[in-house]
Amino acid sequence: MKLSIKVFEKTFSDEVSKKAYLKACKWIAKNLVEINNAQYEIKKIINTNLPTFNLTVYAILDTQNFDNEFCNTCKEFHKTFYINQDYDCNWCRLTAYKKQLDKKSIIVKEQIRSKIST
Repeated sequence: MKLSIKVFEKTFSDEVSKKAYLKACKWIAKNLVEINNAQYEIKKIINTNLPTFNLTVYAILDTQNFDNEFCNTCKEFHKTFYINQDYDCNWCRLTAYKKQLDKKSIIVKEQIRSKIST
């Protein structure tokens, strides 16, 4: 699973809408192209004097390594503290949390897909 964290926000304006959008694209080309774990979103801002676009940059974090480290630490702690090899992962709150996120992500995916196909 990937987690996104808002890092930066900037607005670009110009007399012509296309020029404002291209300013945002140039900024992305200069600053974000070589960054692997970055993602961006460009939105047009309505109700402004000049055509304006808002650029939001997100850092992307892959949680797979964190999940594995968490499980290994939990298992080691269980072995050390309870002095046995029998641990029950069904009681793990992290897996319950991930299942809830998975269910919600399926709903969001379907909503986005329905908007794209029309």
